[in-house]
Amino acid sequence: MDDGRMEMNVSKILNQLEDGIIPESSDLKRVLDYLGIKPWSACNKEVKFLDNEIFSEGNTDMGLLSSLMGFMIYCRGTLFEVLDNVASTQINGGGSSNADQVIRFLNLDDFTCPITLEIMSDPVTIASGHTYDRSSILKWFRAGNSTCPKTGERLTSIDLVPNLALKFLIKQYSYVNSIPFVETGRRNRDTVKSVATGRVANEQAMKLFASFLVGRLVAGTMEQKNNAAFEIRLLTNRSCLVEAGAIPPLLNLVTSRDSSCQENAMATPLNLSKNSNSKSIIVGNGGLFVILDVLKGGLKMEARQHAAGTLFYLTSIEEYRKMIGENPEFIPSLLELLRNGTDRGKRMPWSPFLAS
Repeated sequence: MDDGRMEMNVSKILNQLEDGIIPESSDLKRVLDYLGIKPWSACNKEVKFLDNEIFSEGNTDMGLLSSLMGFMIYCRGTLFEVLDNVASTQINGGGSSNADQVIRFLNLDDFTCPITLEIMSDPVTIASGHTYDRSSILKWFRAGNSTCPKTGERLTSIDLVPNLALKFLIKQYSYVNSIPFVETGRRNRDTVKSVATGRVANEQAMKLFASFLVGRLVAGTMEQKNNAAFEIRLLTNRSCLVEAGAIPPLLNLVTSRDSSCQENAMATPLNLSKNSNSKSIIVGNGGLFVILDVLKGGLKMEARQHAAGTLFYLTSIEEYRKMIGENPEFIPSLLELLRNGTDRGKRMPWSPFLAS
């Protein structure tokens, strides 16, 4: 097939996605074959490349890139039964350069904001020498605080110094490990405006993809369910997952006795529990007790830490905080995790809850 016909084929698929029409798998495979994309890892690498290009300086085709990224994510999740190099994608990233090898072994805890425990997108250093995400520390200062949140030290100045070296490392770490990194500031606002032209196709592709994944979670084989849960971990548009009804089947998968399934399934409630609308769905579907069970006896430490993180976000609702606190197994399980878990788990600000 020549370039002209392939361009028409891609355009047809993008139009179908924009209209909410499921493209034919044969058409999708034809495009990937033309591009020389054979295994899942190659498709995932293309997704990461497009994500990086969307936010690169001087790019004027961001609308098209956004559409193509939605298309490629849809292909990645629907066409491949075998997910090769998943372990390296999930833990170490997929690159092979010397720089990537160094990035792989950096500690994620060094990239998280002490206030939110989330990866920083705009790290700034304050007078105490500690670094925070800009939006978080600004909220702290605007609330009338003039101390360092981490040390309690009274600050002589509330000036913010951009930590460009750390930001560069975070961007590289995010790229290598398939973690979405969204720029802040004016560049991001300009990007959002430019991407808007391709946003419809991207959003519709994600809605179709979310429905596909939920179908796999409900009726797929155990391997398909695990693959679907892993794909969900890679998605950034999580609202479409809630709308598609992903939470109930994910909670069912959390009870799996397969350690990989449990870890992948438990990671999504953690991400969704940060959203107020998702909290009630998680609790309403019996998720509270399922997650408490994982905190107590999860098959992997990672799953137990995901469970602790989910419970932490659920405790922002007084009713749920009371339900969690009244469970006799919660405090012992949490204390055991704090003793034996990773540094990130130990850094979660549980002290006010434990003291209440």
